[in-house]
Amino acid sequence: MKLGEMLCSKQIISDTQLQHALEIQDRQNSREKLGEVLIKLGYATEEEVFSILALQNGIPLSKLRYPLVPEIASLAHDLKNPLSVIQGYLHLITDGILGELSRPQTEIIHHMDQACKVMMRLLEDLMDISVIESGHLELDLQETSLSEYLQDCHLTNQILAQMKSIELVLEIDEDLPVVRMDPDRMDQVLNNLISNAIKFSHPNTTTTISARVVDDEVLISVADQGQGIPEEELSKLFTQFGRTSVRPTSGERSVGLGLAIVKRIVEAHGGRIWVESEVGRGTVFTFTILIESPSTVRSDYDTTKNWNEQVTAKGSCK
Repeated sequence: MKLGEMLCSKQIISDTQLQHALEIQDRQNSREKLGEVLIKLGYATEEEVFSILALQNGIPLSKLRYPLVPEIASLAHDLKNPLSVIQGYLHLITDGILGELSRPQTEIIHHMDQACKVMMRLLEDLMDISVIESGHLELDLQETSLSEYLQDCHLTNQILAQMKSIELVLEIDEDLPVVRMDPDRMDQVLNNLISNAIKFSHPNTTTTISARVVDDEVLISVADQGQGIPEEELSKLFTQFGRTSVRPTSGERSVGLGLAIVKRIVEAHGGRIWVESEVGRGTVFTFTILIESPSTVRSDYDTTKNWNEQVTAKGSCK
């Protein structure tokens, strides 16, 4: 059975959507594969297309999507070592160990150090995504007071916001529960969402971190007053190297890996993540953390499957 037929049989797309995609593919003289056309049209997600392709070929999803994951992780690890050495020498120079610097020299060293930090973050993201897509993301689950955790997170990111003259506001329920989560991994989630909000917002705007309890989960949101994202580009946000037409307001850099990692970490905690945006008004990213028994969130989450598949297989919750 062909890809389009399988997507229809799984009720992922309709016959009308398949016909429309095939017509577009024909007009483009088959320069794009059917799966790529369906994803661009928003008829199917990248995850859905790759899942069907993996099923067709009888191979693990992670190997189909990222066949070079082990090599990428090894390369990123090898590149981190010499980069760390360069950073070390730059810090020695900045600290005046090798003599005093003139103002122009200090500025140049600062720019070099910033470039090293950008490269280091990219390598760390590559290593993270390699671990995640290789199949398993290990979580160090701890009983965590969400109120205290979010207050600390707010304070940590205040400096970043102040550097761009952006007000960072915290609005949380007074009775937020204690939840089981991996604080370090959750730092990656919130720090990424907050830094993105600041990165794509103009000075003298407000970014708000909020949290509230809804039924059996906590909804945590990061809302900005930035540029907003065109609706047709929202589907790119949680994909590997997915980038939209919106650009950082102060020349900050982005490689498009962060949100893909964020989504996997949230799912590993049994949560969901989504985005709402309006051009010219801003963007809101919201994710959930379950308020459940300890058995609901597992430290052996298989990142090659989605949460619903694993819960069904394990029978661990409703």
